[in-house]
Amino acid sequence: MFYRILHGDKFIGRIEPRKVGNSLEIRGLWIETSIKWTRELDEVFYSCLDRFETYLNTESVRWLCGKPKCLTEPNKNRARKK
Repeated sequence: MFYRILHGDKFIGRIEPRKVGNSLEIRGLWIETSIKWTRELDEVFYSCLDRFETYLNTESVRWLCGKPKCLTEPNKNRARKK
């Protein structure tokens, strides 16, 4: 099943997540071509993904597709779950 990704009131893409055991698998991620993936969007996206992972009571995220790439320098002070 695909889910829409919204940022504010703007549609920015689709994601295909699956819970498999104790992992959240991201099987597909499609970002709209008109979207510029900024540091702000990167931080908001991963924050929401962390909350979704907590909601599903999973321990890790496995990417089976490409992760989004930030077009600006990443914030090195932000710790992400592994």
